[in-house]
Amino acid sequence: MRKIRFALCVAFVLLGSCILSAVGVVSARAYTETKEYVSRLLLSPSVVARVKDGESFTSLLAAKNKSGSVILRVEQSGLAAEDGTVVGTIAQTFAALAESGILPVVELDSLLQVQTLTAAAEENDLRDFAVMSNSVSIMKRVKESMPQARAIIDFSSEEGYTDSYEYIRDVREAGGNVVVLSEKQADRDTVYYLQGMMTTVWVRAEQESRFGFASAISTGAYGIIAADCETLFSVFDAYPVYALPRGYYVAGHRGLPYTENENSLESCIAAFEAGATHLEIDVQTTADRKLVVMHDATLDKTTDGTGAISKMTLEEIRRFKIVKSSDWEGSGNKLTIPTLGEIFEYFHGKDVVIIVEIKDANPTTCTLIKEEIERYEMQKQTVAISFFDGESSQIEQMHRIMPSLPIATLNQPTRDNFDTLLGRAARWNMTFDPSLQTGYPSFFNSNLKDRGYMAWSWTYKDPSAVQIGITGITHDYANIFSEYTKRLTAPEGLTVKEGEELTGKTFTATKLLYNGNEQSVTAKVFMSEKVQGGYRAILVAEEKDDTYYSKVNLFTQPVFIAEKTEAENPSAPPSKKNDTALIIGLSCGAVILAGGIALAIVLLKKKKTAKNR
Repeated sequence: MRKIRFALCVAFVLLGSCILSAVGVVSARAYTETKEYVSRLLLSPSVVARVKDGESFTSLLAAKNKSGSVILRVEQSGLAAEDGTVVGTIAQTFAALAESGILPVVELDSLLQVQTLTAAAEENDLRDFAVMSNSVSIMKRVKESMPQARAIIDFSSEEGYTDSYEYIRDVREAGGNVVVLSEKQADRDTVYYLQGMMTTVWVRAEQESRFGFASAISTGAYGIIAADCETLFSVFDAYPVYALPRGYYVAGHRGLPYTENENSLESCIAAFEAGATHLEIDVQTTADRKLVVMHDATLDKTTDGTGAISKMTLEEIRRFKIVKSSDWEGSGNKLTIPTLGEIFEYFHGKDVVIIVEIKDANPTTCTLIKEEIERYEMQKQTVAISFFDGESSQIEQMHRIMPSLPIATLNQPTRDNFDTLLGRAARWNMTFDPSLQTGYPSFFNSNLKDRGYMAWSWTYKDPSAVQIGITGITHDYANIFSEYTKRLTAPEGLTVKEGEELTGKTFTATKLLYNGNEQSVTAKVFMSEKVQGGYRAILVAEEKDDTYYSKVNLFTQPVFIAEKTEAENPSAPPSKKNDTALIIGLSCGAVILAGGIALAIVLLKKKKTAKNR
């Protein structure tokens, strides 16, 4: 009877989707508009649903709170849940999901499955979907036959790389932008590095409990794969206001241009020392094929010279100095116009990412950037961005000659151009870094995030993006963030008394600031679970700063808190009873010791007297 009810439900849903599609309701646009779940957790991770069986799929379509996407497997007769139950043909299932505002993620592990999906995609003009595989070679075949598909590489069943850059290299060369990691692989440093290189992380939650999901959220990953989506949504609601699931990135816009003249090495150094995690610089190509760091195509605005950069050699350009920034009077210094190589040479090996904006349409510029990246071994520290994202553009060329390099378009996605930009993003494996004028309303928060694209935005003059939840903030005043909290950590060795109430319990934690300094802070238990010998807990330190835009709450990763008896707890003061016993014991010992010494003296004297006789 249950199977009959399930079959009828699926048939009804799929029939309705087909009818809607036929009358133009679904087919009015090529992309699926997902539905953002609004909670107090700023830019919460995308919810990626696993469906164990057919009934789970039916419930997913009918649920009030929608996941961003769902993982399904290809069978010869259609798409299936984890237990192998086919929920519908590929076309029917895609239509049903689109009507519910859910994106399909199709899991593939064989070339036969690739062929089946490719045939269905061609026959039904399917475009807005992602493909996931644990095989790089299979994914390369997918991208050859279905370049419109977004690619996701699942590394979660592997041991994991010792060098996090290898995840970027492999997923990018396979044509993908999203990596799936186990919670063990997704330590906070790994996630922060990968997403700082514009490569999105989805994590598989180890435990589908409230604390288990909070633990997965604390990694900072942009997506969480879960079967129990309702519990995950309820955990989102448990967070306090201004809760931030991950530290954000601060990109110094042309360095720190109000302190030092823009796009100079000195400006970049100032931004880095102020705590910028990224440095955004602009490059132009000279007449003798050198890359100089300059925003405009001419020297007129920021230097003491004039003329088009493309018409001058590097030697000619170096006769002039940077004397100001485009929006400021300048620092009063005359600074050397740097080459891209000089920026790379100084920052190689430092904890910073260089964002190279390709400002000109010169067909040789991308090749020169590639050569400089390789010459200075900056593959692990460089991403590229550009407004040129059309056919035969700088974005397309950069992807073709250096597929392992993360790239992003600076153009704004709108409802009118979303189809076009999604197609380019899939074909050229680019992500999005739009203008703040977009404002990241709900439409883009969900529709970019659920497709594996993080929230980067430019250009800010105040810290307002912090409370919007923007992940990558390109900023004119990067030093504003110097004393903001970058990360909250809890020390090891925390203890509580046996039976002590843990809710609201406070401990000393450490805030790492963007400028590299550390501060001790009082943090309280946000959520915990009982384990053998104590608890696993996540702590939160609520910001007390009165500055509105800096008020966000960051969380630690799970920390073990040992539960100890009073006798085991080194912080417990001894009782008066124990003090009295200790004093009596010591006194008796002293009396016995004194008596023993006196007896020894008497015996020694008697022995000496007997010997003299």
